[in-house]
Amino acid sequence: MKRARMSAASRIAAFDKEDIARDVQGWLTLEQKDPGMHFTAIELEYLDSGIYEDGQIWIDYAIDTRHRHMNVYGHVHGGAIATMMDAAMGIGACVASEYYLLPTVDMSMLFHHAITEGRYRIHMQTTHMGRKMVNCHCGMYNEQGRLCATGMAGYYVKE
Repeated sequence: MKRARMSAASRIAAFDKEDIARDVQGWLTLEQKDPGMHFTAIELEYLDSGIYEDGQIWIDYAIDTRHRHMNVYGHVHGGAIATMMDAAMGIGACVASEYYLLPTVDMSMLFHHAITEGRYRIHMQTTHMGRKMVNCHCGMYNEQGRLCATGMAGYYVKE
């Protein structure tokens, strides 16, 4: 899905909420066809999106954690949480950059509270969009709105 190169500011100025929603739905369709996503059983559901005043985009997803994501202690495995958040931020980075397949070059996770089986909301936002890198931040919230995990990642823009 490579498009003509434009600056991050120009790219986002041309966006609106419907553009983001359409692009995210397209990426989620591709993710569902990806054998890697079937293996990890990550099923993100688009909820909402928008653009902050500073031009950064945000996207909200829902995800249901299941027994297959659990570790031996009865909590969702940290690697599964990282995969969920990487998928959420990666889709946002691709939508923001308008490029296909941005590899994750670094990622950092903080686990604040145990995540168990249930429905969670992942809120991601871009924090920087440059010519070669897109940086994102996200949080994973339980149904009561409690922040359970945060993640930050950088994605390389390959031309």
